[in-house]
Amino acid sequence: MHSWRTSYLSSGLALSLGRFPSSVIAKIKVLGLYHDIGKCMIPKSILKKSGQLSEEEIKIIRKHPLFSVDILSDYGFRKEDLSIIKAHHEKLDGSGYPDGLKGDEIPIQSQIISVADVYDALTSVRAYRNHLPNNKYGHDEAINIMYDMPGLNKVMVTALNKMIASANGVEINSK
Repeated sequence: MHSWRTSYLSSGLALSLGRFPSSVIAKIKVLGLYHDIGKCMIPKSILKKSGQLSEEEIKIIRKHPLFSVDILSDYGFRKEDLSIIKAHHEKLDGSGYPDGLKGDEIPIQSQIISVADVYDALTSVRAYRNHLPNNKYGHDEAINIMYDMPGLNKVMVTALNKMIASANGVEINSK
């Protein structure tokens, strides 16, 4: 379900930005769907762990974009599309992974998928968040967390916030 929601949010965000042709939006939708396919190569014991991950487990999790590229390259995905998937955990400040890209080195499509991915991760039930009501954050709290995250594209966070608020019939004052 996470990949479907990320796909939906990514394509909606790309559309709401108003600067991409429909072919690029369709591509972002597909890439959002497959962005985490490499997680099928991560042991379930790590993916389903309810406690904090060890440094070694974090290193393993951070390989999933590379696993995604390996898997999808066997199914005819173009090099450009694979680079978008590979970079979906890169951060504008260079703190992301797997390559530590920063700023304009990160494809804009990767930044879109990243914002959608983070939002869905924050607002979805996760076993390791048993300290929260329903094990997830609400919309407003998730957006505020995202504004405070170094390396996320804040213009896109604002656009995502407006898109979701508009879909819910809510008028907002963004940061």
